[in-house]
Amino acid sequence: MLQRGSGSIINVVSISSHIVNRPQLHGHYNAAKAGAYQLT
Repeated sequence: MLQRGSGSIINVVSISSHIVNRPQLHGHYNAAKAGAYQLT
C-alpha cells in the first residue's frame, strides 16, 4: 500500500462487538470482536 500510495483495510466484525449476547457465555469472542472494531 505504501508503494502504490493508496489502499484499503477492511475489518469485518459481528454485532457481538457492540452488544452482549445473552444467555450465551462467550465473553472471549465478544472481546475479540470488540477489539477488532476498536482497532479500526
